[in-house]
Formats: sequence, structure tokens, C-alpha cells
Amino acid sequence: MAMRNEARPTSEARRLQPKAKGERPYFFDDTAVDKVVAIVTGLAGEVAVMRDRVDTIECLLESKGLVTRSDIEHYEAPTKVHDERAAWRAAFLGVVLRIIALEMEAGASGDLDPLVAPEPNE
Repeated sequence: MAMRNEARPTSEARRLQPKAKGERPYFFDDTAVDKVVAIVTGLAGEVAVMRDRVDTIECLLESKGLVTRSDIEHYEAPTKVHDERAAWRAAFLGVVLRIIALEMEAGASGDLDPLVAPEPNE
């Protein structure tokens, strides 16, 4: 059974490759815009799924008379819960900002395109 606030950001759930195969498509003149669009699009998808799941949980809890939406709105989390949430957010931001981290690592190593995996040697 999974822990209640287990940190499972997208990269863990999908086991993302460190780099995509082939060339990265660019749609805007400034590649930085493409990167921001990729980050925002990824976040939007995650937020939409999370919102649906939270709404489902709230509906189920309320329909069973266990918790009302007002209870949720007025909940004050103890320190342990705040700490668990902070750890999850840090892991999640690591996933969200992955594209930037890859570029920084590539800059340090001299990799010209950190988002493209090198072709295998045959």
C-alpha cells in the first residue's frame, strides 16, 4: 500500500528517459519559448488530472458523509504534513524544471544539445 503523501512525480510514474531520441522539434524562433511551452503544457496536463482526482475524492467523501468540502477548506495541517508536502513539492519541481537542469548539466559538460540522445554506435 502506498503512503499517503508519497512523492511520486511524473518522472517516477513514467520512468522518463534522460533524453529523447532524435532531434527535438522547435516551433518558435526562440528555443527558450519552446522550452517554456513544454514546461507549461506538462504542468497543465498534470494539474488537470490532479484536479479531476481531487474532485472525485471530495465527491466520494462528501457523498458518504465522511468529510465535507468545508472541512477540507478549513483544515490546518500539522507540521509533519507540512514537511511531507514540502518534500513532495521539491521532488515535483525537479521534474517540472528537468529541461532546465539538463541544459545546465550539458553546459558544464560541453554537450551541444542536451535534450537529444546520442545515436548508438553500430
